[in-house]
Amino acid sequence: MTEPTPRPKHFRGYPAPYGGILFSQAGCSIGCLPFVALPLYAAAFYWNSIEGHLRTGPVVALLASVLLFLLFITTLANAFPKPQILPYFEKPLGNAGTWLHGHALARNCRALDEAAMAHGVAPLSAFGYGDELNREEFAWHDAARGLETVWKLEELLPRFPGMVDDLAQVWDELQFIEDALAKAEGKGVRFCLHMRCSDYTCCREMEVRKGSYF
Repeated sequence: MTEPTPRPKHFRGYPAPYGGILFSQAGCSIGCLPFVALPLYAAAFYWNSIEGHLRTGPVVALLASVLLFLLFITTLANAFPKPQILPYFEKPLGNAGTWLHGHALARNCRALDEAAMAHGVAPLSAFGYGDELNREEFAWHDAARGLETVWKLEELLPRFPGMVDDLAQVWDELQFIEDALAKAEGKGVRFCLHMRCSDYTCCREMEVRKGSYF
């Protein structure tokens, strides 16, 4: 009997540090609830003290506080950077062209991994997502091997469009990674994949990194 192919460490989705970031967003929303609802509850208490019993005012205040809380959570969620999967290179390429992309790949990483392994190529998670700045282990990979995975996924997407939540965006992001890996292969530069929850960087970060996103 053929033994099943072992699954990479991060096969089932976001690595633990990024799951923690998502939970912290939810915790922040809950922690801010009293500050959002307090003025409305104060108005409800004042109304009740005047009237002596529950009337329309407190009920309206309660419903309005719930709506404001939901609006607050939605605004906060949209304000936070979303996870993105990016190629990270052993040496600078000059212009990888992938920095602002990768959000759809991160959202659909599990489905894409499942499809890749089912069709005999390494999943995206096999190339990541360790980051030396987070004290995580990582390894460099040949760009040619990454291209095999990207080509297979590009072949599968038109055949199984329902496996991702945004076919056009996932396709475009695979194309960006394909172009970057093709440049890396031509220059003999190895790569790995990172999953970031921040869409900005600074000179200090680039100075201490072992590789480059660009």
